[in-house]
Amino acid sequence: MVFLMTIFFPLWRIFTVILITGTEGFDFVPSVAGNGFGRYEIGLLCLGMMQFHFGHPKMALEVLTEAVRVSQQQLFVLLRGSLKRTKSLKLKRLVASNHLAMAKFDLTVMKFST
Repeated sequence: MVFLMTIFFPLWRIFTVILITGTEGFDFVPSVAGNGFGRYEIGLLCLGMMQFHFGHPKMALEVLTEAVRVSQQQLFVLLRGSLKRTKSLKLKRLVASNHLAMAKFDLTVMKFST
């Protein structure tokens, strides 16, 4: 038990540093809106890897599912912003492409959530 505690607490400290800074072991790219979602996603991925490493695959799957869900919402926000920008610039082909991408996203999210 003492052996596990000596291993777990340094890992937990590293995990919290990763969650706060978002830079350890990953190429951190700040999000477009500057809202810090990238740090949360990196923290979730690291937590999932740590859970799996310690032999908790169900908990790791839950955490990684949450990371995917957050990434999908962020993708929708980026697609919507791109559509707004292409409409303002009156780029008809890109507007059509954005509509197709959003329709594909809707179909993918519906399949994932059911």
